[in-house]
Amino acid sequence: MNDAQRQWFALRVTYARELKIKDYLDSQQIECYVPMQYEMRTRGERRRRMLVPAIHNLLFVHIDAATLRELKATDLPIRYMMDRETRRPIVIPDKQMEDFIRIVASGIEHVEVVDSQRIRFAEGDRVRVTAGPFCGVEGVYVRYKGHSKVALSIGGLLTALTAYVPLDCVEKIP
Repeated sequence: MNDAQRQWFALRVTYARELKIKDYLDSQQIECYVPMQYEMRTRGERRRRMLVPAIHNLLFVHIDAATLRELKATDLPIRYMMDRETRRPIVIPDKQMEDFIRIVASGIEHVEVVDSQRIRFAEGDRVRVTAGPFCGVEGVYVRYKGHSKVALSIGGLLTALTAYVPLDCVEKIP
């Protein structure tokens, strides 16, 4: 597979089988990503901190379009996530996906992944984080739940919000 032709695509997986599909794609050496987060779960009287998908039924694959069509033609329970305007599969730019993975996989406790429909913010300034664990991440400066954060929207599907970012660690991108 030619690296220049590979793109990140968002896929919808049915019945919360994103981890099973990820295992299959890993076995086929297809790069994929499922955003994960820790959650407290109770089983009986025991409370455990478990790593679970942040958004159920969502999977990202880094693949060329022809291989994606072949994968879609199999009996795997996947669907393209479509851009409503262009009516084409959603493609996420590499830099945006790298930043998203960096935020979500940071392991920092106060990082949230939320459905973009839940965040309604006015046109914000494009910003870059200049210090701290998210140094270099680019996104939109927002105030969410009373805190300064950098929001990185992924194809209009999800928005990853960094943990609190001090104003002196953010610069405006011209």
